[in-house]
Amino acid sequence: MPARIRWSLELYPCDILFIHRDAENATLDQRVSEIDTAVQTARTNIPVPPTIPIVPVRMLEAWFLFDISAIRRTAGNPSGAQALTLPPFANLEDLPDPKDTLHNLLRGASGLHGRRLKSFNPHSAFHLIPGFIEDFGRLRALAAFQRLESDIRQTISSYRWA
Repeated sequence: MPARIRWSLELYPCDILFIHRDAENATLDQRVSEIDTAVQTARTNIPVPPTIPIVPVRMLEAWFLFDISAIRRTAGNPSGAQALTLPPFANLEDLPDPKDTLHNLLRGASGLHGRRLKSFNPHSAFHLIPGFIEDFGRLRALAAFQRLESDIRQTISSYRWA
């Protein structure tokens, strides 16, 4: 991970570095500790700006399974009428494969068929979803999101940029 941090900073210099790592089979604290260790190792070779860990309980994709409108817009079919069923919000962090669930929803929301559906890339589309979500407030019910929000506030209040 330290090498990835170095590459990221070379390619995308920044004032705050967000580091994403899904918790999956580890605890939130274990993943945050891994990220902290990697940052400290990277700092022995290069300057690293303040970092904020992003550690969803399962996968980041689970955090995007609450906004049908954003999914439809991401799929390029904002006024689509296809029936889309989101998993219950209370179960988002318990889904066995949120990535697969989200990819299937994106495919369904696209309204595409045949060759056009085969050429639709839900993995690439996934990265656009945050830009279409107007309110992330519902995610405040999730402990991992609460920690992310707290880390952002703490980091911003701790540093002053000119």
